[in-house]
Amino acid sequence: MIIATSKKDVVWNYIGTIVSMSSGFVLLPLLLAFLSEEEIGLWYVYLAITQLTCLFEFGFNPTFARNIVYCLSGVRKSTGGAGAGSADGGGVDVGLLARLMKSCKLVYAAISLATLAIVAVFGSAYIAYVARDLDPLSVWSSWVVIVVSVFVNLYYLYALTYLRGFGDIEGENKAKVASKLVQIAVSGVLLVAGAGLVSAAVGLLLNGVVMRSYALRRLRKRQPILAEVRARNGGVSKEELADTLKDIWHIAWRDGVVQISSFASGQAMSIVCSLFLGLAEAGIYSICSQFSGAVVQFANAFVKSYYPAFQGAFARGERGKMRDMLDRGLSIYYVGTLVGTIGVAVCLLPLIPFIKPGYSVSIPYFLAMTAYNFFASQYSIFCNLIVNTNRIPYVWSYLISSVAAIALSCVLAAWFGLGMWGILLGQVVAQAAYNFWKWPKLMLDELETSLAGSLARGFTYWKARLRRIF
Repeated sequence: MIIATSKKDVVWNYIGTIVSMSSGFVLLPLLLAFLSEEEIGLWYVYLAITQLTCLFEFGFNPTFARNIVYCLSGVRKSTGGAGAGSADGGGVDVGLLARLMKSCKLVYAAISLATLAIVAVFGSAYIAYVARDLDPLSVWSSWVVIVVSVFVNLYYLYALTYLRGFGDIEGENKAKVASKLVQIAVSGVLLVAGAGLVSAAVGLLLNGVVMRSYALRRLRKRQPILAEVRARNGGVSKEELADTLKDIWHIAWRDGVVQISSFASGQAMSIVCSLFLGLAEAGIYSICSQFSGAVVQFANAFVKSYYPAFQGAFARGERGKMRDMLDRGLSIYYVGTLVGTIGVAVCLLPLIPFIKPGYSVSIPYFLAMTAYNFFASQYSIFCNLIVNTNRIPYVWSYLISSVAAIALSCVLAAWFGLGMWGILLGQVVAQAAYNFWKWPKLMLDELETSLAGSLARGFTYWKARLRRIF
């Protein structure tokens, strides 16, 4: 079975990215209009905590999805070491697929229950501290809904993992679009109705429910092979599950460390900001980070849509196709970042003071943050390509850099009084020292190309495509 990326996959990956990003922007005017500055800051702390809890799945999502891709491409054994084994052309090993899918669901059930307990205890203590001056009824009613949504959103990730493993990028993003639209509609109506923080929390809860429902309906298109999987599930022994999990865990824990490290040096800065600079400034920082992150997410949506196809090409030893995907995706990333940055700085940020008088985001700070996120997202793209070859050599560099980023940000922001600029500068210094250049160079060398060469071929390709169209 050949995993390929269709035009629909690319289009829906962009639609999914746009809707995912715009959900925050659509709600932002309502949040600004109906919540206080401190409540806005607390809402972004909620978001940071929910994003943190998603990391408790510890790399199982990409690892299970990657192994399902390998299985569908003809690989006969789940793998946790370097490489994916060799596709033997003998078709799909349904027994292996059954073990992978059953293991995936069991893992997410265990992780979500453990995360629920941790968040309920330690998260509640943190919220009690940072929100001590806000209305208790509003804080704790919204927090209860957030805790429930943490469990729901984490457990239901297994359904999206299945879709990604089958290479159904279109279906995965349709599920995300449907869930986000429901979240926006429900949260928006409740905000206007005066429900406060609870409105945004309820929307987040329904996001997970709708996403899972759509994903499972989408999987019905794979009915022939899934019927075989269901028939085999009852025959999957505990020993087979244990062996499968052992193979998966070998690479999953490394992927998990990377995800946690990436979160710590990025999204977690909203939590750092709330501790050292207060909820109001944390809200401003988070809004700026939201816009900046949206730019690079939109820009790298194209290359991300090719990850399953890249994995399949690797399993089949098709190095030329791997290089072509990189060339085309990287050139789109550069152009998309430039256009998005200009658009946000010129068209969107100046509107915020009109929505909430006296509340503004520094354009120079946004530009600096976007420059940092550009290079951070670039090396992340290359790291994702490396992990698509089923190895993660960058675990310790991610971990060390994230610890350094947090430490430097705290020192520069609090002790040196640099505020938000200190938080950003700490991240720049920590990541630029090694990660910014090391992992792009590694992947480019393995594909026997260079950054300039890859961009040149990519721009040449898109120039030729545009000429044929126009």
